[in-house]
Amino acid sequence: MTALNSQPAIGLTLRRPSLARRQPRRTANVRVGAAPSGSTTWDLDNLQVVKNAAERVRQTHEAWQDKIVSAEGGAQVKTQREFDLLRAERERRDAAQRSKIDERTAKAAEEQRLRAEAQESARQAALATEAARLAEEAERRQVEAELRRTAEEERKESEEAVNLILALEEQERLERIERLELEAAIAAAALADEADERRRRREAEAAAEVLPQSRGLPKKGIRGEGAGKLRPWPKQRE
Repeated sequence: MTALNSQPAIGLTLRRPSLARRQPRRTANVRVGAAPSGSTTWDLDNLQVVKNAAERVRQTHEAWQDKIVSAEGGAQVKTQREFDLLRAERERRDAAQRSKIDERTAKAAEEQRLRAEAQESARQAALATEAARLAEEAERRQVEAELRRTAEEERKESEEAVNLILALEEQERLERIERLELEAAIAAAALADEADERRRRREAEAAAEVLPQSRGLPKKGIRGEGAGKLRPWPKQRE
């Protein structure tokens, strides 16, 4: 098949082979079905059309074979070069397509890697934020506990101070009451002594006035004979 396009055969026009599927000149009315065994079956009314097509294919194949045998070497080389060029072009296209596929694959992999890195960065940032929040919460709770403990200690100290102040005030009040009671007792004793002194003085004066009259002596203030030698009564001596 390397010399098909070098020169046209007698009575035949050869075309450049195409990669696309060859279409028949006439479309045969062929109905294809599946046999129970799985093979393809043909309707009998189209069998002649199929035979004619097969005959034309056979004749064309024989003409190609004759042309290949009778073709010169230069035509074969030229045709081989064209096929090499076609093969090279096809390989280039395949390589370009593979390159595009590889590029797209690499791009997709890079995008996936970037997305993964972005997700990991976001996750790390979220973890760092959560850790900072938890640390701040723990520190806040610790500070609140310290403040509560300090306030409790201050409250206890304040209560102790208040209790001490109240105890001192109560002690001072009791001491003041005792002092007032003592002063009142001293004052009462002094008043009693003064009252006793006044009473004794009145009794002594009364006795001094009554005694001279009972003994026939001059009254007080009249100095008679022997008045200077009078001795006082025992109560007067007291």
